[in-house]
Amino acid sequence: MTAQKRVKQYGVMRAIGMGKWQVTRMIAAEALSYAVVGIVCGSILGLYLHHTIYEKVLITHFGGSWNIPYTSIIIIIVLVLASCVIAIYSPSKRMSNMEITETMQTL
Repeated sequence: MTAQKRVKQYGVMRAIGMGKWQVTRMIAAEALSYAVVGIVCGSILGLYLHHTIYEKVLITHFGGSWNIPYTSIIIIIVLVLASCVIAIYSPSKRMSNMEITETMQTL
C-alpha cells in the first residue's frame, strides 16, 4: 500500500473518533510486527545460508569449524529496531500535525 493511501486510511480513522495516541499505537504495532517477523525469518534464513556457504567454500578448502556470528546478528537486530523507531516516529509526527479535515479533503 502506498504511503498516501495509508495517510488517508489513518485520516479516516481519526475522523471517526480515533485519537492521536491510538493512531500512533497502530503505526507502532504494524512496524513492530514487520520488524519481529523480519528478524526471525531473516535470522533463520541468514544463518542457514551463512552455514551452507561457509561450509562449501571455506571448510572444504581450508578446514575449521563454523560458529554462529553473534556480533553480526546483534548489530543487525539493533539496526532493524532503530529503523522501526524511525518508521514509527515519522508518520506519527506527520499525522499529529495534520488536521482531520485536511486529510478528508484528499479523499
